[in-house]
Amino acid sequence: MFAPPPPASYCTVPVHRPPSFYHADSVSPSPVAAVPVQAVWAWNFDQESAILRSFAAGAHYVAVDVHYPGIVHHPGNKDHNALTPEQRYALVKANVDALKPIQVGIAVCDSQGRIQAWEFNLCDFRRLSDPHDESSLAYLAGRGLDVDTLAKRGVDAWSLGAMLQG
Repeated sequence: MFAPPPPASYCTVPVHRPPSFYHADSVSPSPVAAVPVQAVWAWNFDQESAILRSFAAGAHYVAVDVHYPGIVHHPGNKDHNALTPEQRYALVKANVDALKPIQVGIAVCDSQGRIQAWEFNLCDFRRLSDPHDESSLAYLAGRGLDVDTLAKRGVDAWSLGAMLQG
């Protein structure tokens, strides 16, 4: 079905106890204001890409989130929790390889703690010809995402990749 992951010895690292600062304080964190997310379409791609690249030059942290049109490869009769880490990796990889992303979210935090976020709407997915899970598309439609609008007004993934590389 798909290639197995690299042997486990490839990923072997010594196990150490995490430093004490990795553990949560008993003090509640202060509330964080909501971060506005800038929607990026073909018409504003150049402008928002320039803003992202400028802001990211001083980045301390970057988070990336990719949305796909569901899951098309399943673990068969096995419960997902019963899979080994290698089997889970192979299953996720098979789905990523088989599906076209529909959105890419990028959030950047700079050295002053300022956060900006972008949601790149991609145009490459076609409902009638590309693999997807219909129930996932129905869920996304219920949340306001129209994949047909993405196809008409979105950014192509190649342009996004070229911008991110440089």
